Amino acid sequence: MLRLIRYGSVGVLLSLAGMSGTTFFALQSYHRLSAETLVAELSFEQLAPQRFQAELLMGDFCVPHSFLLLGDQWRLDAQFLKWKPWANLLGFDSRYRLERLEGRYSSTFEQNQRRKLAHGLADVVDPMAMEEISAPLLGLFADVQYGSSTYQRIDPDFVYQVFKTPSGLITRYKPKEMERASDGSLVIEINHACARP
Repeated sequence: MLRLIRYGSVGVLLSLAGMSGTTFFALQSYHRLSAETLVAELSFEQLAPQRFQAELLMGDFCVPHSFLLLGDQWRLDAQFLKWKPWANLLGFDSRYRLERLEGRYSSTFEQNQRRKLAHGLADVVDPMAMEEISAPLLGLFADVQYGSSTYQRIDPDFVYQVFKTPSGLITRYKPKEMERASDGSLVIEINHACARP
């Protein structure tokens, strides 16, 4: 009888260990397949109707880059290299390179008739050189190589944050004015990442 209880306890412990391992793996898989990384931040100043000065932060987010954009919307393009899901679970993150920032018009008629302006970003910051990844590695681990874009309406009252996901670019935005706590005081984020010693 005592031996059965002992073996039963070992079985319960092994079952709990198995469930814990399965839960950990499921959570890790969800995190790996849904991770988001901030890759760019944009804010705008309107100079004239359909004419904006864009400030773009990317890379180490320390040096702002200014670009003139024409239109009602902005668009950011990137080249992506997506790994196979099993390679992603092993720790391979999708690779990207921001390639172009441009203005666009919400009306297709205006898009075809009005002046357009695009800016190449490869010379500004290049977090990935696609050519550095060897062909055998691509064949074994890579799923697909493709372009990804995100665009939004330009509103000078907002800051737009562009995130890299395992499958492409997404955008979130927040009001440009400072946040206030429930008591009315200002909430100021202090970031010394770019400060010089």
